[in-house]
Amino acid sequence: MKIAQVTEFFAPWSGGIGEHVAHLSRELRRRGHDVRILTSRFRVAGGAPVDPDLEPYTYRLGPNVAFPYNGGMASVTYRLGLPRLLDEVLARESFDIVHIHNPATPVLPLLALDRSPAVNVGTFHSYHPTERMLVWWHAVLRERLSRMPLCIAVSPAARDAFTRYFNRDYEIVPNGIDLQKFSPNGHHPAPDGEQSLLFVGHLVPKKGLGVLLEAFDQLVQEFPRLRLDVVGDGPLRGLGAPARSRVTFHGSLHGEALVEMYRACDVFVAPSIGHESFGITLLEAMAAGKPIVAARIPGYSDVVRDEREALLHATADPRDLRDVLRRMVTDAGLRRTLAAGGRVRVQQYAWPTVAAAVERHYEKLLRERT
Repeated sequence: MKIAQVTEFFAPWSGGIGEHVAHLSRELRRRGHDVRILTSRFRVAGGAPVDPDLEPYTYRLGPNVAFPYNGGMASVTYRLGLPRLLDEVLARESFDIVHIHNPATPVLPLLALDRSPAVNVGTFHSYHPTERMLVWWHAVLRERLSRMPLCIAVSPAARDAFTRYFNRDYEIVPNGIDLQKFSPNGHHPAPDGEQSLLFVGHLVPKKGLGVLLEAFDQLVQEFPRLRLDVVGDGPLRGLGAPARSRVTFHGSLHGEALVEMYRACDVFVAPSIGHESFGITLLEAMAAGKPIVAARIPGYSDVVRDEREALLHATADPRDLRDVLRRMVTDAGLRRTLAAGGRVRVQQYAWPTVAAAVERHYEKLLRERT
């Protein structure tokens, strides 16, 4: 098949959607398909490394414009003549499938829906309890989304977020993980009360770093040998760092440097306050064999189960997070049980399994078209 992956997020922009598109594209190419990526020409300082194997197959159609949105940062492609340029690419490549990621968002996804003559597929990656844009532009978006015979959601949370506005059938195909890349390496766990806690994510309000720092400030008074490593960058990167001698801000890390942070930690913490459709970092932590403490929010609860792969805490509640962390850092048996449960559960998210599910949907759509 000749397949286009259309996304407003791709390396060097860091984030889950870009990782999803990159892994899916690589796996589909391994399965013999001809894949092209249509995206932005990003201006990002210290961003994720560009994949040299995928870059020759990537169309960068214009510079990006970034802005705060939905508790994080959003990006759109903008340039004069973008519709004409997109038409030229679509005509030149003559795709069988055009797979559009977050198809209800401007600019590039909606343009692709407007102009693609191929079989269109959309994957919905986002979660939000309410979305004003989907209300204001409902009539316009409903007509455009009708041009997709298949809608995929990465989780029940992502499905439910859009079902409120567009009453469609959604297939669930989750994000995936490179199990070999994040495999454990025999790290020797620290004694109770001396663990290294790890946070990985964009330093934006929705990721809950402020909640974690407040909980850690209380916990470290009981366990002064605890450590917290923060990996990521963003507007909150200076959040109280000078006063916290047991907290280390590492900035953005990628590749083997990021993997080693997972392997070296004792507990992974994901305290997001909402607006999460999935939680790829949870997969990374499970693949690395780490016990997890995570917020009890819809996207995370779809990936990990309380008392089985993780301990879940009340959302945006630093006291409850402190209490859950106290239980985690003082119970070595619990940590081993959760880590083992995670290593079992994460197997279902291996990228070959996820890509095979997407491939089957493509094949079904093309059979139905003929």
